[in-house]
Amino acid sequence: MKTVLKGPVSYTSSQPLNHPDIEGSIVDGILYTKNKLTVKRNMDGTSYFVYHMYDAPDIKYSGRWYQLSMAKFTNVDPSLKTVTYIAPEYEDSSDMTIKTNVPIVIQLTAKGWDALNAVMGPL
Repeated sequence: MKTVLKGPVSYTSSQPLNHPDIEGSIVDGILYTKNKLTVKRNMDGTSYFVYHMYDAPDIKYSGRWYQLSMAKFTNVDPSLKTVTYIAPEYEDSSDMTIKTNVPIVIQLTAKGWDALNAVMGPL
């Protein structure tokens, strides 16, 4: 089982999406409006392949992160519809330093929350 969540701005055309799955993601204090999050259940049935691309039209940095076998998100807040994972390494584009264990927060819409729950079970 797999889902691909997008939004709120199209990753390819830079146009706002009518029915986005993601409201935005926050990485190192910066809001990214172009997002594409792929979550796929692995063959073992207990872990997930996670791939997240993020970008913002107004800054000159984009990023991506993936994990081949993730058991669950680090933090989940159903009331805010947010999920958080920790990126082991992150390059700060302002001064090119490498930061470690950077939390990445993804704010989902109700539609995106339901789609993620369908793949991962109750979050």
